Amino acid sequence: MTSELLHQLVPVHKNVATEVPAVIQVNFFDGGGVAITVCISHKIGDTSTYATFINSWAATARGAPADEVACPSFDSQSLFPIPVPDTGSDWRGYGSSDEEENDNLVTKRLVFDGEKVSALRERIGDMLTTLKYPTRVEAVSALIWKSAIEAGLATSPEPAEDEKPEPKKMDPPLADSSFGNIFSMATAKASITSGGAYLDDLVGQIRVAISRIDHDHVKRMQNDEDSDDEDEEPDHEDEDNDFWLMSWCNFPLYEIDFGFGKPDWVTTDALDVLDENDIYLMDTRIGKGVEAWIKLKKEKMDIFLNNEELLEFATMFD
Repeated sequence: MTSELLHQLVPVHKNVATEVPAVIQVNFFDGGGVAITVCISHKIGDTSTYATFINSWAATARGAPADEVACPSFDSQSLFPIPVPDTGSDWRGYGSSDEEENDNLVTKRLVFDGEKVSALRERIGDMLTTLKYPTRVEAVSALIWKSAIEAGLATSPEPAEDEKPEPKKMDPPLADSSFGNIFSMATAKASITSGGAYLDDLVGQIRVAISRIDHDHVKRMQNDEDSDDEDEEPDHEDEDNDFWLMSWCNFPLYEIDFGFGKPDWVTTDALDVLDENDIYLMDTRIGKGVEAWIKLKKEKMDIFLNNEELLEFATMFD
């Protein structure tokens, strides 16, 4: 299914990012299939909240026992009491894209099946000397980032940012039923030589960046303190070559069951959600694979899609 067809299944509300907390649309097909689309404003919930909300709604719909339905906990406000400024239409969320800017942007879906992901992890693992075996998210992220660099998307050292959920870093940890928007950006910087970038180096940079999102970092967030790592952060002066990587892998989205079975496919409305240089990673239904959505300028996408190393591991879809 193309991103354009997928977009037709999504509820239309131009101001969902600024005025409406959530919109839901249920689509019924002549063949008996059902597609349920849910859009939740990032102002009230993160991916963990999104997954908990839909799973609890589905459990209620199928008449599951009470202990399978999470009662929302709003304790995050007491842990992070600092007011969030009004970001208005500039908030990076659903409906924030400029239609004119999108005219020259192309959205593509890449699927890395489980066997290909394992092979990619093994290849990178053989390169690493001091680091542990890469996770599937690290491996796929590094390959996409490297391919973007080789496509000419980065002509100088560029940052990549990864949305990383915080609950497991909390002390004490947040409950699975915690409702709120808690995430932090981990910023990595590529080391680019005349020969391009290297997968093992990119995995290392991603891993170091994410490791900074630790207990002390969370404490600084709670106290509204500046990070100790500010001097190590890229300056983001060239936004055209900044990449935003968001991983939804390992969230229980394929466990959703309204009473007629678990979903065949869980994905995002990449056409409207993604901005330029955005990359979304999600689980595949089976086989520990990874689905990736990416949006680039057309001339850059044409080069990106012909990267031989990328094509060795990924299958391309519109």
